[in-house]
Amino acid sequence: MLVLVILSAAGCANRGLVIPEPIRGASSFDRTERAIKDALRREGWVVEGMEQGECFAVPGDSESHPLANYDLRIRIIYDKDSVQIDSVDMPDVKGDSPAAAADRRKQIRRSLQVLSNRLEYLIESADLAPKE
Repeated sequence: MLVLVILSAAGCANRGLVIPEPIRGASSFDRTERAIKDALRREGWVVEGMEQGECFAVPGDSESHPLANYDLRIRIIYDKDSVQIDSVDMPDVKGDSPAAAADRRKQIRRSLQVLSNRLEYLIESADLAPKE
């Protein structure tokens, strides 16, 4: 939590970003957590840290990841009832034209929505699987 406060104070913000709506969690905390890890991996994100109910991730460095060149970090909060991409930390890019900044926000918004959609699908699939 302290890291987020420091990053925010250092000029990181999610100005103009629309963060996807929360989605329901899986039938158990473990299934929710596994779905988050799997969705991040499948969409090319790298988990930086995972604590009880909180996950931090950054875009992978693969050339195929649309956000690979962005200095970006997301925080996902979750429990067995819901999952929310809670915050996006990204430094302001000095010298960015308004059009370039808008394009960057659009790419991030699109990638977060794809991640959210993947996560929702994996949670639904986990709940259809036989109980462990």
